Amino acid sequence: MSNIKLKNGKTKILDMSKVESFMDNYRKTVGDVESNVKELNDSLYKEKVNRRQLLEKSILTAGNEYRSPIAESEAKIANYEEMLYSNKQKLAEYQNILKGSDTFRTVLSDFKEQSVQDIQKYLDTDERALYEEMAELRNRYEEIIGELNNKRKEIANHLFKFNSICKKYGYTNFEVGTNFHTNLQTVNKLYPDCGIVYPAINVNIDSSTVTNRFKYARQGVERFI
Repeated sequence: MSNIKLKNGKTKILDMSKVESFMDNYRKTVGDVESNVKELNDSLYKEKVNRRQLLEKSILTAGNEYRSPIAESEAKIANYEEMLYSNKQKLAEYQNILKGSDTFRTVLSDFKEQSVQDIQKYLDTDERALYEEMAELRNRYEEIIGELNNKRKEIANHLFKFNSICKKYGYTNFEVGTNFHTNLQTVNKLYPDCGIVYPAINVNIDSSTVTNRFKYARQGVERFI
């Protein structure tokens, strides 16, 4: 992936196509030389084996039958060694050519300069929109928790009146409890499919810590979060 698309689907940032193209060409160039070195090494080894076999045969055979083949083999070996030396030097040069390369430095510098502008463009658009959306979710979450707590308090107050009557006239066995789930970091067994609804805090849902954290979060007060 040579670039990253912003949320609008059209704007592209951090286009690395020039850097990637440069590196692809560089790797291909180095790869070609590495391939040459390997092939030359293989050819040199095979020719040395061939010369050894020719020498062994010449020892066992009278006359000069193998003089010419041996000379040809030695010429090939010398040629392979010369080509191998040249390619190894070239490979070493290519492997270090990027260090101190003005061309490569320009490619990197251009991308860095453009990336600074592109990152700012992202911060001004997509990330800002995402932060605004998270702020809206935070505010909505605060409303939901407030609504939940208020309804629970309403139920508790309503039942308190009934339980007071029961207690006053000796019918405590008819008192009604609620046993609401309060720990936001555990699963409510009544609704296990909902999972843990607010893993970011480990205090009871009706604690002032919860409401205070939302308040401080809105105000940007970090020391209480």
